[in-house]
Amino acid sequence: MKTAEILEAAADLIEPPGAWIQGAMATNKDGFIVVPSSAKAVRWCLFGAILTATRRAGGSRDDSAVPFHEANEYITRTGLGDGVTEFNDDPARTQAEVVAALRAAAKEVTNGEA
Repeated sequence: MKTAEILEAAADLIEPPGAWIQGAMATNKDGFIVVPSSAKAVRWCLFGAILTATRRAGGSRDDSAVPFHEANEYITRTGLGDGVTEFNDDPARTQAEVVAALRAAAKEVTNGEA
């Protein structure tokens, strides 16, 4: 799976109402912290969503480094925040903003991939 596809899949994970969280990588339906790729995970932060999308595409945690870097670069370069974690966990941040950032980063990556 290409980087842009991972970023889009991560956006898809956190786009439904209640699927995005702050302060943890992933939680189950009861709000308990779980490993992002756990079958019990139902809510993710931006980074947890990237990890989960990568794993679901058959990749490893290491394979998530490029999509994470691309999202981090986009967020930092465009002035949205100081990186993925800070952007996601900013108390003023909204779910829509996080989804939009992932989709914009994916679009940018797509435009750079031939």
